[in-house]
Amino acid sequence: MTSYRPLTSAELLEIENAAHAMRADQFARLARAAGRAIAAPVRKVAAFLVELHRTHVTFSELSALNDRELRDIGLTRADIPAVASGHYVRPSELAPAAAVPAHQDNTAPAIAPTDEDYKIAA
Repeated sequence: MTSYRPLTSAELLEIENAAHAMRADQFARLARAAGRAIAAPVRKVAAFLVELHRTHVTFSELSALNDRELRDIGLTRADIPAVASGHYVRPSELAPAAAVPAHQDNTAPAIAPTDEDYKIAA
């Protein structure tokens, strides 16, 4: 049977300090994990708000132009929302439609006459 002796105050203090250090380390890990979990959505919201502001400023600036000024830069009032949101594509940048191949010979295929056809014609 093992006999136990009481701990000295120095040993007790050492154990308490080790426990405090472990607790502090675990708390720091938890805080870092929570910070990462919160930071990612906050960054997404911030990026969304920045983009929303940019869209609003672009929309406002283009809306302030008169129709002649818009025409000078190749736009119409109807194009403003697409330009502001970044989804506008100039018609000249659109891909051309695929060419439909033309038939070499548009006539119906010839059918060889039969003996019956010659009898009718005679």
